[in-house]
Amino acid sequence: MKDKLGVYFCIEESYEKYRLNYAMKNVVTGKTFIKIKKTLKNDDVDSMTIESLEYILNNVLALININEIDKNSEVILFTNNEYALSILNNEFKEKHKNIKFFLEKINKISYKKIEKVNKIINNERRVPITIYLKCKKASKEYRKLLKRNSTLTDMKEKIEITNNLVFFDFEMNCLSDFKSVEIISVGACKINTKTKEYSRFYSLVKPRGVKELTEKCIDITALKQEDIDLAEGFNEVFKNLEKWIDDENALYFYWGGNDISVLKNDYRRNMLKSNCAKSILKNNIDFQEVLCKDILRKEDMLSLNNALKEFNLSFEGKQHNSGDDAYNLYRLFMKLKKNHI
Repeated sequence: MKDKLGVYFCIEESYEKYRLNYAMKNVVTGKTFIKIKKTLKNDDVDSMTIESLEYILNNVLALININEIDKNSEVILFTNNEYALSILNNEFKEKHKNIKFFLEKINKISYKKIEKVNKIINNERRVPITIYLKCKKASKEYRKLLKRNSTLTDMKEKIEITNNLVFFDFEMNCLSDFKSVEIISVGACKINTKTKEYSRFYSLVKPRGVKELTEKCIDITALKQEDIDLAEGFNEVFKNLEKWIDDENALYFYWGGNDISVLKNDYRRNMLKSNCAKSILKNNIDFQEVLCKDILRKEDMLSLNNALKEFNLSFEGKQHNSGDDAYNLYRLFMKLKKNHI
């Protein structure tokens, strides 16, 4: 006979605080896994209910993870909480992404209302906290996964409501003092999600501080000192970039690294504050992190070149050229958009 996991829970008031009172047991064998009272962080009924459901469902998955119950076991939730039952019965589930995330990972689950569920919980014998501690440790992995899933979901939602997607890359001068590092070239690609209109932007940037390129920088970027000397400064370039983007609500994508950190430094050191730079800092997505952690589920980050290879694409142009890097980031995104985004 297959295992059935019974989860009994209610919310109780105790000394002006609210606690989640719950127990988990195998209703076939009678083995009780967990019997715990947990103080809740929230103080309004609806928020406490959501907090309790997320905590309980996370522990259900943790029990499966530590092999206390089979992954195909039926899970039955018993409670007297009307709001919890309304959420679980699909009335409000779509509004609660975390709960939906956990429910989708449970093979079979049902819900039953029991008025005196607290008596059932209190009548359960006390059990050692060994399994609870194991669950607590295992549940951390699901919280990490939940956070990553939320990142991917948030990105998809932002894309749906955004007209212009901008893929950008910066090249920086190579200096030992990171605070002195400045942007020396800007490359970007823009696609309008509605009209599919596509365009590219590229510009060199003359640094305010250390104007001479190091040999390492020249070797990596293939930029020439004379071209940097003739380039416009940060403010002028970002004014041109802002005019080209022509959308204060654009969504910006970059490929990891120090692009955002250096942009923050450049934004602070320049007297004339760029609205475009401010928008990038406020509304950006690290696509390297999303791809490697959320889509490919890899422990380590991939270079842009290796990420392209994962999807049978070859790098077009020159690596460490901001214009070509931005273009290949755009190509990678468009490749994934068909199946993953």
